[in-house]
Formats: sequence, C-alpha cells, structure tokens
Amino acid sequence: MDQLVLFLTQAEGGAPGYLSQLGEDGALALAETLSSFVGSLGLDLSSGSKHRAGALEGLRKAGQSAMSVEEGLRLAREICADVLVCSGGTARSQKTLAPFVESLALPTVLVESLDRAAPEGEEPGAEGLAGLPLATGLERVFVATRDPGPAPRLVIVQTSLRAISQWLPKVLPEQGVVAAAMLRSLHEVSEGDRIPALAALGFEGPWPGRWLLDPGES
Repeated sequence: MDQLVLFLTQAEGGAPGYLSQLGEDGALALAETLSSFVGSLGLDLSSGSKHRAGALEGLRKAGQSAMSVEEGLRLAREICADVLVCSGGTARSQKTLAPFVESLALPTVLVESLDRAAPEGEEPGAEGLAGLPLATGLERVFVATRDPGPAPRLVIVQTSLRAISQWLPKVLPEQGVVAAAMLRSLHEVSEGDRIPALAALGFEGPWPGRWLLDPGES
C-alpha cells in the first residue's frame, strides 16, 4: 500500500449553508476522531500548526480562491507534505470538515466533484466509472499528487454518502460482497446520512492504480 485514504461522509444539513445542531455536534466529534487517528499514524500535526496558519493567511491575501485545483494541490503539499485534505464544494461538506482543518490549520483543496453523485436514474458508462463525479475528482487529485515528489502518506477526502455509495461498487467489482458490507456500515454509523462516518481504503499508484478494501493489504 502506498497511501491510506479516508473517505468522509457529511454531517446533517440545517438551514441553507449551515449544519443542523446534530450536524455541528457530529462535525466536532469527527474532528476529534480524525485528530486521534492522525496521531496514531505517528503524524505530528500540532507542532507545525502556527507555521501552516501563517502560510494559509499569506495565500488568502494573495487570492488563493483564484487558483486551479492543480495549483491548490501543489501548494497544499508544500504546506503539509504528509497529509492532504480535499473536499467537495458544497457547504455541507466544507462545514463538516471545518472543525478539523481549522483546529490544525490544514490547507483544504476544493474539488467540486468529490461530493457530487450521478443523477438518479443515470447509470455509469460501460467501463463502470464513466459519469461518476467522485471518480473524476479522485483522478485529478491522485494524478496531481504524484508529480513532482513523494505522495502524501494520508489523503482525506470529504465526499457524500451518495457519491461513495455509487463509486465503491464500481471501482471494486470483484469484491462486491465486502464493498456492500462497508456501505451498509456507513449507512448505519451515519444514521442514514446524518452523522459523519468514515471508510478507510488503501491505494497503490500511479493512477489509476489499485484500491484496497483492507488498508493493511499489500
């Protein structure tokens, strides 16, 4: 396994652009879970948070919002080489991630398609992944993180339950039973898409590489 990838579902939405109270509580709990998990991997993100905060403030003043996804990925890797955080563009995704990334001053790269799902009733193309926005977004992320230099050890992807439910069976058709069990667990843990849940997969590159349902598998 080259990289560990955490896929996160969203906290419950409330008023437009906001989370519900349950969603806010879920986002805070997710931040604590992620911080503990990152620490268990031997990654110390706390000690560099002041440096990252200064770098992020500099990017904001320089107009970071005008950057392309590829430019954002390159700069995010310069600021924090070991951990890459990417999020879909909806307010629900960004609000879910906010407590975690703000507490550690982690750069977040917005890739609009990461939390989008194919419209209801539309089937992906003959190859299985065509037409799935999450697949398109992941390709942009993983191609960009391979050139230049080493890839981040941990990639965190803020997506949506619908998007990962469409994508996972298509990317791992030969492991359908295990993938289905993982999706059932996500639905249960998230209480029907209300509380953030996470799924850990391994990835071996370069793109399109190989996805591993068991992150410890080699």
